[in-house]
Amino acid sequence: MKPKLLDKNMSFYLVAAFLNAFVDLAHKITMQNIIFKTMSGSELLIMTQVVNALILLPFVLFFIPAGELSDKRSKLANMRLLSIIAIVLCAVITIFFALGLFWAAFMATMLLGTQAAFYSPAKYGYAKELSQNNNLAKTNSLLQSVSIVSIILSTLVFSIIFETLTTDFIGSKEAYLQKLTPIGVIITILSAMEYLFLSKIIKSDEPSQSMQMSRVEKYGSILKEKSVFASIVLLSIFFGLSQSVMASFPSFAKEGLGIGSVLSVQAAMAISAVGVIIGSLWAGNHKNSRHRIAFVFFGMLGYSLFLGLVLAGEIYLSFFCIGVAAGFIIVPLNTLIQENIEKRLLGSAISISNLAQNILMLLLLGIGVAAAINGIEAKTILLACSFLALTAAIYSLIYFPQPIIEAFLAVLFSFKYRFETYGNPPRTSGGKILIGNHTSYIDWAFLQMALDEKIHFLMEKEIYEKPLLRPFLSFFGALPVDSKNAKESLKKAIELLKDGETIVIFPEGELTKDGGIGEFKKGFELIAKRSGAPVFIFYLDGLFGSRFSKVVSKRYAPRKVSLFFGDMLSEISSDAAQKAVSELHTKY
Repeated sequence: MKPKLLDKNMSFYLVAAFLNAFVDLAHKITMQNIIFKTMSGSELLIMTQVVNALILLPFVLFFIPAGELSDKRSKLANMRLLSIIAIVLCAVITIFFALGLFWAAFMATMLLGTQAAFYSPAKYGYAKELSQNNNLAKTNSLLQSVSIVSIILSTLVFSIIFETLTTDFIGSKEAYLQKLTPIGVIITILSAMEYLFLSKIIKSDEPSQSMQMSRVEKYGSILKEKSVFASIVLLSIFFGLSQSVMASFPSFAKEGLGIGSVLSVQAAMAISAVGVIIGSLWAGNHKNSRHRIAFVFFGMLGYSLFLGLVLAGEIYLSFFCIGVAAGFIIVPLNTLIQENIEKRLLGSAISISNLAQNILMLLLLGIGVAAAINGIEAKTILLACSFLALTAAIYSLIYFPQPIIEAFLAVLFSFKYRFETYGNPPRTSGGKILIGNHTSYIDWAFLQMALDEKIHFLMEKEIYEKPLLRPFLSFFGALPVDSKNAKESLKKAIELLKDGETIVIFPEGELTKDGGIGEFKKGFELIAKRSGAPVFIFYLDGLFGSRFSKVVSKRYAPRKVSLFFGDMLSEISSDAAQKAVSELHTKY
């Protein structure tokens, strides 16, 4: 099912997600605003941290049952049941408001957090159901954008309602709460609307079959996937520092910048949500999923930089840019988890991610409370968060160096080359061989830019062994071929193919000297026949005459580079392959 707003199921799902986020934030914002109006100094900072902790704690306490429930039952059925529970909770909270029971309403924040802890795995798991693994990043960007729009509106709407209902009012926490009873009525009605939209979705998912493994084995199998583990770590760091920033900023704004209006403080943070929408859509629509991880590196780097500008007093533009950076981080990492975890384990994977995120958020909130008790200012906490974001950027570069550097090179090449692809890049469940013409020393780079997977390209050992080139070539997956000991090189290539890897071979064996296609040598035939891997063809045009080819022209204008992908070869022979590659670009 293609994720688009015109599809009824997707539309109802997104509206329900909007209402879910709108209601979840409304109560917390109301509690924070009452605290902001009735407290100051270290008490304000501590209570702001505590109200945030009440939302987070259930994600830690209930991560196992939340994941199990999502994996064993229909995710849609879970969302419907939990939306009914939300209606009941909001009705009870409304009673607390009317009676002025501040501490009861305050602690009810944890009940709403518990409902959210069970709702989250079902909601994000169902996103994969709707997209059916097609355009999953776009589905995530839609979900993230809708959620952020909801957060913007909820922050602004309920802050405006707060200011309207309490204009020129000064009183106790309990008196403020009674004044705000209409907010309880509103969130109860909105929760009922959420259930209504969920009930309109045509059920399409079925409960996953339980896996016959212990919980330790299940969680171990999830975490042993390196990209998933790294994604969970980075998401946890991001949400931890973001939670700390949002909890500390009101105190910094009031004490450090002299901002006394609730609406001004909330608007400054809400502006970041506009940036999140832009960043999410930008990252979600990026074509190369392999290179999408580079957004995380630049997102963390930007988050660190612009948080520093907030400390310098530039609030609104900085928070907008922080939001863009956040969108760069959230969508690629959530998508990476969803893509690399099978459906029947996805609920547990999301719960593990939630657990890690909320443990770190609670830890940082606890540190914030301890810092406030010891007289450390909010400004110092925000500075520490900026440093943590920089650390996360370095971690992402260490963990995903190749795709990040590839994406950086792609940006550099875009200034000189206008790159276009034709035909569909080959997709197989196992290893495969790509063969084509060889026009320049950077042919491999354009192939890597076009493919959403790591490639290994065969090259002469003489070139590979050059001291200045070897580290670079090894890093990017080059496989040296020794003509004197070809047996060992062929063995390595076959092993890679049997492990499901993709190998690129230039059968000409050298760069073209005239722009034409030279004679194809027979080496690839042996690799293909012994490995059983399918062979696909490509033709690269536009790099001959560049500074990276045998013949360098004096043309300085940007070059158009075209990469043509062809079908799988039916006849594995050098003559057939050469003919097919020669004819390929004429088909488009």
